[in-house]
Amino acid sequence: MAVQYHTLIHIGCGSQPDIELYTQLAESIILVDAAGSVASVLKKLEKKTSKTVTVLQKSVAASTRPVCFHEYNVSWANGFTPASEQLKRLYPGLTLLCQKEDTAISLPELLETLDLEDNASHLLILDLQEEAEAMLQQLAQTELLSCFAAIVLPYHRQAIRLAKLPLQLHPAADQLDARLTQALNQPDVYIVHPWQQQLHAQQSQIIQLQQQLKKQSSEKAQTEKALKNNKKNTQQLQKQIKSLQQNLNSASTKNAELQKKLEDTQKQLEQAQPQTHNTSLPLVQEQYSRQQLIEHEMLKAEAQLELIKDVLIRNQEF
Repeated sequence: MAVQYHTLIHIGCGSQPDIELYTQLAESIILVDAAGSVASVLKKLEKKTSKTVTVLQKSVAASTRPVCFHEYNVSWANGFTPASEQLKRLYPGLTLLCQKEDTAISLPELLETLDLEDNASHLLILDLQEEAEAMLQQLAQTELLSCFAAIVLPYHRQAIRLAKLPLQLHPAADQLDARLTQALNQPDVYIVHPWQQQLHAQQSQIIQLQQQLKKQSSEKAQTEKALKNNKKNTQQLQKQIKSLQQNLNSASTKNAELQKKLEDTQKQLEQAQPQTHNTSLPLVQEQYSRQQLIEHEMLKAEAQLELIKDVLIRNQEF
């Protein structure tokens, strides 16, 4: 038979929980009780099962506070308050074994330490008698309530009736396995109200959408920043192109002037006397060298201009 729950948690389980049934219903079982003698018995039972059974000796209350735990010869009478005189008269054999000062932890605090698996079905059996109502009210104020497919309050000799049920919970006795219902003596069973489940699902969806919106806003801001930087770089490149174009125009003008001077000089040399040839030659060579240098600089400027234009075109395509 397939298990119904991922984790079954029984708080205030006493020394005789139906572990065999629990292992049929859940993959993992966590048994919690404040009594040291109970924990010792449970640890022996723990070794006899192949399933994951964890035994915790902890005092759990509606709030974290100092408590005095009273342990009797029957575990259903254990608790933070001593047995009443009326109960003692009804059960003459009821005997106080010991009382222990302890610091109780709250139910949400305990559940946080258990690290329940998300998106899994869990069952909580809350067997703490007089603390049950306050603990449910406290649990209803947290997100942990939605972790449980059902919350069960067993009956013992002292029936517990909740005076005020949290709005998030809804009675649903038919949600519990019949075998467990019999083992726990027709307990009260509560589930998270269907409307509350829908509200929780919608809230989860809203959170996811908010996270997506935040991520998209961040990506948009990064894209806008990149576009702004590209625009700035483009403007700088355009300024460089303009400056290089001006330098190129200036160099072209100077080259044309030198070219004209060179042509004029050559004409003058052709018309000059042969004896002046030797004195004019160095001047011609110097002018020719200058022309070669200017042409070289113009080629470099044109190459730089083409490179910057190519970078500008790629940025515009981006």
